[in-house]
Amino acid sequence: MPTNQYKIFISRYLKQCLILFSICFISPIYSQQKEIDSLRKELSFNKEDTLGIIGFNRLGFLYHTSKPDSTLFFAQKALKLSKEIDYPKGEARALSVLSNAFYSTGNYSKALELQLSALKKYESIHDLQGISNTTGNIGNIQGALGNFSEALNYNFKTLKLKQKLGDTRGVGIALANIGQVHLIQSQLDSARYYVLQSYDIALRERDSYRKRIMSIRLASIYTEMGEKTMALEYFKSAFDKSNPDIFTLNASLGLAEFYKSKNISDSTLYFAHYAYDNAKKEGLTDIVNASSTFLASYYKENHQFEEAYTFLEVSLSARDSLYSLEKRNKTQSLYLEELARQQEKEEAQLALLQKQKTNLQYLAIIGCIFIFILVFLLLSRSIRVSEKWLSYLGIFILLLVFEFINLYLASKIALAVNFSAIYTLLIMVLIAIVLVPLHHKIETYITKIMIVKNRKHKLAAAKKALEKLQTEQSQL
Repeated sequence: MPTNQYKIFISRYLKQCLILFSICFISPIYSQQKEIDSLRKELSFNKEDTLGIIGFNRLGFLYHTSKPDSTLFFAQKALKLSKEIDYPKGEARALSVLSNAFYSTGNYSKALELQLSALKKYESIHDLQGISNTTGNIGNIQGALGNFSEALNYNFKTLKLKQKLGDTRGVGIALANIGQVHLIQSQLDSARYYVLQSYDIALRERDSYRKRIMSIRLASIYTEMGEKTMALEYFKSAFDKSNPDIFTLNASLGLAEFYKSKNISDSTLYFAHYAYDNAKKEGLTDIVNASSTFLASYYKENHQFEEAYTFLEVSLSARDSLYSLEKRNKTQSLYLEELARQQEKEEAQLALLQKQKTNLQYLAIIGCIFIFILVFLLLSRSIRVSEKWLSYLGIFILLLVFEFINLYLASKIALAVNFSAIYTLLIMVLIAIVLVPLHHKIETYITKIMIVKNRKHKLAAAKKALEKLQTEQSQL
């Protein structure tokens, strides 16, 4: 692979490494699977307390790279439970985990939207640790979107918060992410300055895993700067033959490129084949593509055309796989977005039904009160009510009844007519056509009763007054 091709590959690899802050230095895959198995055994899926929410969020996070749909499932469950028991920290974490799922499938805009929502939640409860992690996430998403100024802005916010919290590991990650943004922009001196600080923290903390990550980044920086001897030292530092992970394989490719530039063929082929064989074994298509392209180019330059053709075919196949993977990620992202939209729609409908139920209860209480007043007035022998006030009371009760029917039947009618606004309106008009004449008849009937009652009341009052007058005259 010519030097410029290697630079293209390593640049692409580093862009892919602009992963979310909370997953920037994740544990190896095997330890993640072990934790998933342990959580599945220990976590009762009927738990509806904070421990259950923490468990769902953790499971969702662990699945975000391998099974984004599982991430969506567990994070949505955690989000729903957090809202039900009013646990804002769990809600914020669930939003962040949801963001991971969309980030993994390349939907950076949706990932950013969810992280911003998580940030608001953390800010509302003054959770500095949550705020610092989320600003780091936002910074890295902005970097993936190419908004480097915003990426640096958020990552520097994270750095200050981590320093304030005394979180040494977090400081190291923030420094690495700042250096990463500079590296993507080929601002090599600045990139080296920040990544070296992160590397030193990893050394002091005796964190071999992060040390290897920083070694790869420093090797890439020195490669870009043309300082091959320094790059060689850091590639060697990252290379661990007993652990052929992505960092070892990238270091192996870097070593192959270095030895090729020095015309040391046996070392060149050893490290190139090491990267190719292990990448193929582990299913790391990107590195299979890079290493096979390197080997095809190397064999062609040395007139070994049969070997060159073999690796060229592998390279083309790997590129097709990468293209298919990219298409699959886009499709999966659309699926996740639609699934999330459907779940949000269901939650909104449930919330609407709950609101309607509450309103129905209030209306029923108010209606009962007014009906009680009406019945009381009808049965009372001492209170006279004018027809005018009776008419007002009747209209108000009619409105209450109509609103009650509207709240009770509106959703059912909309569902029956497939949410057609025209048909829903027509049905509600028909109900009104039935209710208004019925109201008029009831009002007329009640008015007659009240008139008779008022007359009886007046007659009784007149009779009483006459009897009183007669009594007074007889006494005279």
